[in-house]
Amino acid sequence: MPKINLGTVLTTLKNEPFKNGSPELKFLLDADGKIRRSPAGEPLVELHPDGRPVIVKEAPDMTLGDVCLAALNATLQSDKQATPELKDQTAKFMLAIKLSNGGEQDLTADEITMLKKRVQEMYAPSYVVVVRACAALDPSDPACHTGKAKAVRK
Repeated sequence: MPKINLGTVLTTLKNEPFKNGSPELKFLLDADGKIRRSPAGEPLVELHPDGRPVIVKEAPDMTLGDVCLAALNATLQSDKQATPELKDQTAKFMLAIKLSNGGEQDLTADEITMLKKRVQEMYAPSYVVVVRACAALDPSDPACHTGKAKAVRK
């Protein structure tokens, strides 16, 4: 069983890390410590002199573990079309528990195949995420390194 590093950071085509979520912005507060709002009800954000928002905390980098756990926990189109079998649900649940431990994990060929299929279906609109995750999950798969990894589009 190959060891897979779930902490692998997935990167863009420019080799910059994908971000998992949005940065935490600094909001303007009133005298009572409540967030000030625009007339439309939108929260007001503190800005730098050049107009960029003040960021309190950057969004964390997206890791292979983040992508795989999201794909396991999501209800995908293929899940809705498949006959719900307890064995499949149990396998996903047990794999999610294993992945939630993070670090390097020994994964079976079946587990890697399940993750590749689910990541491909869930992240099909972001082909770069699919290819990066596929390459991290299965370095021996030439399709993952040549850009020929099949993205499932529904």
